[in-house]
Amino acid sequence: MVAGVIGVTRDRYRDLLTPTPGASALGRSASTERYTSSALWGENVLLIDATWTTGNHAQSASTALKVAGAGSVAVVVLGRHLNIAAGSS
Repeated sequence: MVAGVIGVTRDRYRDLLTPTPGASALGRSASTERYTSSALWGENVLLIDATWTTGNHAQSASTALKVAGAGSVAVVVLGRHLNIAAGSS
C-alpha cells in the first residue's frame, strides 16, 4: 500500500512477512509464532502497521524480522481515530 502511494519508497518496498497457519488462533497476544519472514542479512527495516490496538501484531512482526536477521526494526503505525460524538445531534 505504501509503495503505491509514496513514490520515493516504491523501489525499496518488499513484502517480508507471512502469517503462519495458526496465526488467527493466537488472538491479540504477541507471539513469535504469528509470522515468518524472508531472510535478512543485517538490513534495517521500516515496518508499517496499518492499525494499532494493542501493538502485539507489530511486536510479533518485529520479532520475526529480527529472527530473520534484520539489523534495526522501526515501526510506524498508520491509523485513524473515530470521533463518535461528531455524528450526534
